[in-house]
Amino acid sequence: MARSALVLALALGGLLPAAFARAQLRNVDLAFRPPTDTRVVGFHVYIGSVSHTYADYRDNINFIPPADGSGNAHYALTGLEQFANVYISLKSYDAQGAESAFSNEIVIPAQENCLVTGCNDNNSCTTDTCTPTGCKYDPAPNVGATCDDGSAMTFNDTCQSNGTCSGPIAQCNANSDCPAPADVCAGPQVCVAHMCQPGTTPKPDNTTCNDGSAATKFDVCRSGVGRGFACGTDAQCSDGEACNGAERCVNNACVAGTPMVCNDNNSCTTDTCSASACKFDPAPRRGVTCDDGNTMTFSDMCQSNGTCAGTIAQCNVDSDCGAPADLCAGPRACVAHMCQPGTTPAPDNTTCNDGNATTKFDVCKSGACRGFACGNDSQCSDGQACNGAERCVNNACVAGTPMVCNDGNQCNGMESCVGSACVAGTPMQCPVDDGPCFDSFCDPMQGCKVQVHPDGETCSTAMSGSTGQCASGVCVPMPTTPPPDPNAPTHEPRPPVTSPNASCSNVFAAASDVRQELSEGSETTRKMVWSAPMHPMGSVFQYRLESEVVWHSLRAVAQKQNACTGEYAVTLRGMQPTSRYRYRVSGAAPSSRVWTEGYLLTPGPGSPAGKFKFAFFASNGLAGSAQSTQAGLVLDQIRRGHFPLVLGGGGYALSNEAIAAGVATNAAQAVAMWKDQASLVTANSLFAPTLGDTEVASFAHAETASDYSEYMLLAGTPQTPYGSYSYDFGATHFLAVNAPDLGTIHPSTAAGLAHLAWLDADLTAARAHGARWIVVYMHSDLFSSDKTDASVQTVRTALGAILTKNGVNLVLSGEGDSYERTKPLRGNTLVPGPVLVPDEVTTATDGVVFVRAGSGGRTAFTPWLRTAPPAWSAFRDNTHAAYVQVTVSPKQLLLTTYALDETGKRIVLDTLKIF
Repeated sequence: MARSALVLALALGGLLPAAFARAQLRNVDLAFRPPTDTRVVGFHVYIGSVSHTYADYRDNINFIPPADGSGNAHYALTGLEQFANVYISLKSYDAQGAESAFSNEIVIPAQENCLVTGCNDNNSCTTDTCTPTGCKYDPAPNVGATCDDGSAMTFNDTCQSNGTCSGPIAQCNANSDCPAPADVCAGPQVCVAHMCQPGTTPKPDNTTCNDGSAATKFDVCRSGVGRGFACGTDAQCSDGEACNGAERCVNNACVAGTPMVCNDNNSCTTDTCSASACKFDPAPRRGVTCDDGNTMTFSDMCQSNGTCAGTIAQCNVDSDCGAPADLCAGPRACVAHMCQPGTTPAPDNTTCNDGNATTKFDVCKSGACRGFACGNDSQCSDGQACNGAERCVNNACVAGTPMVCNDGNQCNGMESCVGSACVAGTPMQCPVDDGPCFDSFCDPMQGCKVQVHPDGETCSTAMSGSTGQCASGVCVPMPTTPPPDPNAPTHEPRPPVTSPNASCSNVFAAASDVRQELSEGSETTRKMVWSAPMHPMGSVFQYRLESEVVWHSLRAVAQKQNACTGEYAVTLRGMQPTSRYRYRVSGAAPSSRVWTEGYLLTPGPGSPAGKFKFAFFASNGLAGSAQSTQAGLVLDQIRRGHFPLVLGGGGYALSNEAIAAGVATNAAQAVAMWKDQASLVTANSLFAPTLGDTEVASFAHAETASDYSEYMLLAGTPQTPYGSYSYDFGATHFLAVNAPDLGTIHPSTAAGLAHLAWLDADLTAARAHGARWIVVYMHSDLFSSDKTDASVQTVRTALGAILTKNGVNLVLSGEGDSYERTKPLRGNTLVPGPVLVPDEVTTATDGVVFVRAGSGGRTAFTPWLRTAPPAWSAFRDNTHAAYVQVTVSPKQLLLTTYALDETGKRIVLDTLKIF
């Protein structure tokens, strides 16, 4: 028979505290509706911690509790987990133990811990409550309530807002527990209610104290309080500066003194007091308007020295201004009390006077007086028909065509024009040559010549008269054939050389010291000089046009003899001005002549109107010296220029530097080495030097003027007593001034005045004889950025008057190791005038130009003494080795300065045209 299901109803009972340490337990009253089935004899109680998940039943109730008035039966269920959910369900069973299905499930929720254990933090300053989230200990309700913090060192303990109990810390129990007050002026503290309080017996007023401030110097008690004051005495106020006056202490405060008065009653100084002294400084007032009290000045301004000065008035009206220095400018005008150039210059071509005696046609041009050489042909005539009829072309005199006095035959002498008529010359006397292989004769075109017999021609030897053969101009005996030696090796026999001078017949050497010698008429007549052995075969000069192949031979004549060395010379006349020649000379070798290299021979102009060019260099040195690294390169560039004439400005061997560098051991060796180096120039051009300070004997070196005498045959003659010399080349007059230093031409000495007078006379004569151009050259510089103007002004003025008076066109010098060109300078004091065209100069109107070219190989450059170019300087360079080339024509001097860059390449450094 089917069993009816049990129906259960449960009611929650009271909670009990936990009985075991492992968990808190509780008991509940389980109420349920008992089953009506009489078979039921009891029920089982199932308990689980997860819903509908039970192990075996826990309790077995083997009876049916009676029902109460509401129909519910009750069972006391004990030992349930208190702090976790408990799930409960029942099953009824009969006497045979058969169980019914589970009843409905109930859950006993977990309880809060505090509901069991209670909430108490044992802190009287918090209110403890159990909340759904746990115990809460709130300090707020008890803030300020009396409590005990357990410390004997506090009093008046109260609850704080953070739930703690605290009271003030006691400072003292007796007066002696209290420390001294921070302000000693308040007197000793007292203990009141365990706290140190200010006492009632402060220190007397004016008791010394310290207010802790370094700014106060007088600290005293006032009414029980320490007060700091600025001072108590005047000394405490002094700042040690008399400029401020004497400070005083008034009512404990410093009062400033009366400042020192600094006033020099000068509006051009700023007056201040510093370091207890007055200072009157003009610098801040410089340029400020002032009044110098002078009615004759205007635009008064304070000066750098503190004075007031103005510009002296030159005028008040135009009539106060005198006539201008140059009347061509027109009358001057008075502008702002100063005489200024007017605005109405004289018309062009109005006659004027430029003050230069060398110009004959002076007229106004664009408001300036310009002097020209001529205005008509008559102003150009020198009255000499031999020179031809001079003409005036573009205000410049052009030489006429000279009268030709030449019958084309040199053998009857050189004809000349004298007094407008041709005069016959002296017939040429050719020396008789005693050599059997030479014939001397006069060639109408070439003059005296010596013809060398062809090699192999039969001749008679000079000593034995035996038959010989000509060989390179020497009669060599015919070789004799000795009996054959069957044991001797075969070879070509060498003809023996016999000599009338037994002491020199075995002296052999190449020719050396080849040079061209300066003399009158050197333009187309040239004398070559060289050294060679005094061997019986002699020395031969050979020449040819550069375009020819065949050499023409002349036997040389020994001018001088020193043991077995002779100085030979040959003069070649009638050279063609437009051609270039090659020449060589012979020395002696055991079997034949030995020839030098082929040197260049460049004629000068054939007439005064002809063109030519010359070079100038100075400060060369030996190529092996560290200071003269480009010495050889400069000389080689000059050789390549094919100059008929080369000028020297001193500083040649520079022996002291060569000796210091180990290139030479003494001055004589250094000079010899330089001459060999300079043969690039001296053998290929006329070399006309002037001497510098390094060529004059001194304590620093042993070079002397005699070391270079062979180049200066025109100096030191009765006509040139001061070592200066001059010569004409074409239409140009050259004057070499002996000035190794400026003392030789200084007007303060009698010798200097006499020398200057000689120079003036020479230049005056040159102008009188119709020199088209005048070039002066010397060693010492008159204008140099490495000198002060004051150091040379006396000589400048003395020489400047001579140069200006005689219309000198160009002055060259070579004292310093740099290059510098001046603007055109005029007047006795040589001052620059206006430069109309920077690279063009007209001597007659603009003045003379000075060129300093002292770096002709020596490259030990130094910074300029005067860092800013002087007012007279037009161009300067101290970074290149350089030399000057001047091309001469009737119209102009064209100056071109060449320099070498660091690779030795030639570059153009400077150019100028002189008219």
